Amino acid sequence: MKQKTNARAARAIKEPVSAQDSQGHLERVNALLKWWGAPPIDFSANENQLHCLRQFTDGVQMLYRDVSSHQRELLQRAGQDINQGVSELSWPRKPYEVLRVQSAVAAKLLDGLSRQSHLWTNVAEGFIDCYAAFAKGTAEICHRGKHGAGQ
Repeated sequence: MKQKTNARAARAIKEPVSAQDSQGHLERVNALLKWWGAPPIDFSANENQLHCLRQFTDGVQMLYRDVSSHQRELLQRAGQDINQGVSELSWPRKPYEVLRVQSAVAAKLLDGLSRQSHLWTNVAEGFIDCYAAFAKGTAEICHRGKHGAGQ
């Protein structure tokens, strides 16, 4: 059975919401609340939280973009090293030459694994840094909100 989709809902998912659109939406919500006789809502804390979240997601995206670039470089280098080792093994050689080429390929593979581990350690540290900044920013916003509400 095919599920029907609402054209407006589908368009909302595909089109990113700009800051001006969201600000206008918030103003309309407050105007509606005012018309109903309800007090308006202060959305500044929510906007600050969204700003912190946007900084977090931008940081994580930049981190993964850098990691994918380094990952591609590591894989290309490993591929070149393996191809070079295989081409050196393709000709009949003396046993000590075969062992030399095999040990060189094994050393390059171990070096690649070491670089890979270092890369993923950097990813974990970068993610922790991004999350710590996000948590700190969110905590400051919540603290300001409680401190401002208590006065």
